[in-house]
Amino acid sequence: MSILHTVVTSGTGSRAYTGDDEWGKTGTTENNGDAWFVGATKDITVAVWVGFPNGVQPMETQFGGAPVDGGTIPAEIFRDVVLAYDQLKSDRGAGVDPTTGETTSTTTATTGATTSTAPTSTTTPEATTEPSPDQPSAPSPSSPPPSPPPSGDTGEPSGSGNSGTGSPGGGASGGVG
Repeated sequence: MSILHTVVTSGTGSRAYTGDDEWGKTGTTENNGDAWFVGATKDITVAVWVGFPNGVQPMETQFGGAPVDGGTIPAEIFRDVVLAYDQLKSDRGAGVDPTTGETTSTTTATTGATTSTAPTSTTTPEATTEPSPDQPSAPSPSSPPPSPPPSGDTGEPSGSGNSGTGSPGGGASGGVG
């Protein structure tokens, strides 16, 4: 067992654990100004950063009254991304169209020397879940991205799931947790 696997099974990143063979590393800057979790499964690698976009501000009470560090909100976002990926992969393997929720398959009929294939579909009911009051909620896949605040600081940290498509901007300084 690797050291980075124990981070998610029994260490600071245990909120990231999904039961898969994942590994990860938490990180937090001095005064909880930035927090991140970077981890992977055999299929995907995910990096999550949480902080204020316009400068380092301590996040001392944003996790249900407790400080935000790499093992809190970032680890939970990582877990949610991995579980969503696993569900998407499972649905696609079962022939579920992720945009419509319909199960697609083909029916083959042979008549004499002619074979034809026709697509068929059935509708799969959508699952409905309610976020718990102490956890941040994510927008639904069909909802537009949230608008940025008009100007100034909102007093809330922002989070970014980054799987290789960019960075949240700015560098982190201070110690790594």
